[in-house]
Amino acid sequence: EIPLDQNNFSLDEYGILEEAKKEDSSIVFIAYPNAPTGNYFVEDKIIKIIEESGCLVVVDEAYYEFGEKTFVPLISRYRNLAVLRTFSKAYNLAGLRVGYLLSNPEIINEVKKVKSPFNVNIFSQLAAQVVFENKEILKDIINKIIEERERLILRINEIPPFQANPSQTNFLLVEVGSKENTDLVYSSLLEQGILVQTVSDPVFSRSRYFLRITVGNKEENNVLLSELENISQKLSSTSL
Repeated sequence: EIPLDQNNFSLDEYGILEEAKKEDSSIVFIAYPNAPTGNYFVEDKIIKIIEESGCLVVVDEAYYEFGEKTFVPLISRYRNLAVLRTFSKAYNLAGLRVGYLLSNPEIINEVKKVKSPFNVNIFSQLAAQVVFENKEILKDIINKIIEERERLILRINEIPPFQANPSQTNFLLVEVGSKENTDLVYSSLLEQGILVQTVSDPVFSRSRYFLRITVGNKEENNVLLSELENISQKLSSTSL
């Protein structure tokens, strides 16, 4: 793993290329958008890695539906590019473990040689097919999540000390200021039946503390915002 820029979570393409050119390197994985930061990396940086790494570059677009930026059109240009997609995120089929690979025929044929012949059961295949054929019906649900995501970002950023980072996924990375704040916010939310994930990952930040919060429906998000306001008041009073 190559650490991201500590300030804006941008990709270190030179660090990746340095590792990719080592003798024992053969594949570079890039999440697009990234998790848990939720941001897209600059496209030109990824293209540079594709062109200069000498490796197979796999772009994981698990959250594609929430931002719709993609490297799929570049597959015909770059023979070492593959794109992964999943039904686990936008389509809520995580329990079925269904996804797919987009790449050129040479890479697809190599993958077929090593994959299990029965790696996806018939029920999962049929469920994924039905969802794929009716994905426009689910578009309204995805759009509502996107609308709520943007509303949450604006509202959370009005509640000190919280700082929600821009996101192109169905979750937010929210900076909370300190380890003590993280523990207090996590436990306070849990007491109200709100489960979030604490994040302290040296790959993208060595001294900053975050919560990863999944975007819910409007009512759920309002409960979250109300509780964050209560916590903000507690933090403000203890710092006086």
